[in-house]
Amino acid sequence: MVFLPITQADNIQSGTGELFTKMYLNGFYKNKMVMRKTVIILNIYIMVSMTSFGQATNNADIPIPIPKYWLYENKVLFGSTEIQNVDKETFKILDDYIYAKDKNYVYRNGKEIENLKPEDFIYLGNGYVKYNNEVYSGDKKLEEADFASFALLGNWYAKDKNRVYNHLSPIEKADPNTFEIIDSRYSKDKKRVYYGDKIIEKADPNTFEIINSSYSKDKKHVYYYGKIMKGVKPDEDFILPAPERIDD
Repeated sequence: MVFLPITQADNIQSGTGELFTKMYLNGFYKNKMVMRKTVIILNIYIMVSMTSFGQATNNADIPIPIPKYWLYENKVLFGSTEIQNVDKETFKILDDYIYAKDKNYVYRNGKEIENLKPEDFIYLGNGYVKYNNEVYSGDKKLEEADFASFALLGNWYAKDKNRVYNHLSPIEKADPNTFEIIDSRYSKDKKRVYYGDKIIEKADPNTFEIINSSYSKDKKHVYYYGKIMKGVKPDEDFILPAPERIDD
């Protein structure tokens, strides 16, 4: 078996997806040596994904591979299951692991979403979607989200008229009217600074700035991953402090 992965940016119609499709149909992957090596590598990955990583261990530290969309012998699959009735000419991946669509259907986890026309489905990006007056992050419904006003901000942040969201989580107390993204980890509004979906206690949004990927500061404090550093003043000409000085 030869599996050709379709990535988020590449689908059957365009880009690398089109190249893979043409290469496959033109017989490139039918070369026995290439095929043999590909089969060995990918079959090992698939067997490990579906057995030892997925079922035979309870160790939470071992990642469990997630099924994704594949092209196999001119068929479209999700994981190891063929998607039936798919229109291959218009099939497009919206994200690798959850959503895809063609001219007739929208697919979630490889299955058609019932009673949904593709033209009524809105893919916002970063895994956020809207349809049937509901909002989802990935395949999880955002129960309190307002459908009409929900919009993507970028860097996995979104908001509606009432709340700000980071992935699946509403950011507690965040003001959607004054909310700003600083980078993929930090954000702020007129009153607070946030690390992911958590408030950085005592941080001043007006003077807050990022030092590097680990450290940040404002006029009063230095922070290590959003936690105040003990005894460190931001106006000191200091060498970056050790993490054990975090104020819990």
